[in-house]
Amino acid sequence: MANEFPQIQRMGLIARVLLFAICLLSYFAFFYPILLGHVGVIPFWLGFISSVIAWIIIWRLQFSDDESHKKFLRGNVLRPIIGVHLFFLIGYYFALIPPVPVAVKKIGVYYNVTKTNGDYLGDHLNPAWKFWSKGSQDFSYRTGDKIVVLMSIFSPTSFEDQVFLKWYWLSPKGWSLQDTIPLNILGGREEGFRGYGEKANFTEGDWRVEVETSDDREVGRIKFSVTKDQDRDERIFLQDKF
Repeated sequence: MANEFPQIQRMGLIARVLLFAICLLSYFAFFYPILLGHVGVIPFWLGFISSVIAWIIIWRLQFSDDESHKKFLRGNVLRPIIGVHLFFLIGYYFALIPPVPVAVKKIGVYYNVTKTNGDYLGDHLNPAWKFWSKGSQDFSYRTGDKIVVLMSIFSPTSFEDQVFLKWYWLSPKGWSLQDTIPLNILGGREEGFRGYGEKANFTEGDWRVEVETSDDREVGRIKFSVTKDQDRDERIFLQDKF
């Protein structure tokens, strides 16, 4: 799309090199995790090195001994390539690049999860008019209740890795990590792999759960508040299907 804008086209070769370098690195960022079946440092560096090798081949094909031509290539090809690769390198180690090809498709907070006819059903008390809420994000608990975070995570066929559910509570000193729950994921299902983590010991207040890959990059999160239920009427649960 960017290549179709006149402003980009007027930039000439530099813009096309930038766009192609981004596309090439993005392709390898997907390719090696799918090939190896997991994310992490090794798939990233395999993709990074593969992109560098591809550009070396392109450079050699375009190279000539003419000094003016070499100067043109350095300014219009080499510098953009180096810039894009540095951006990806910094972005990876500062967690600015999403951990493709893993993605949270759906996530919510529930009182209980059951599996029926291949579907995961999450019990919640969220009123129908509060359509933007994901399950019971206003979690009102009674004795014996557990907080269950249910999610659907997309990953490609033959992809097998692990994600971690990190539970944070907002203390007077700021967000404090309370628990980390590992969850093994297996790809290949179009609607995403379903899994959940539950917590029985919790404190009233604001909470958030972050979903992170095995290389410590976030793929999703959800925030919710926990309060004591003062009402003793019978609770009628609704259900979300995953």
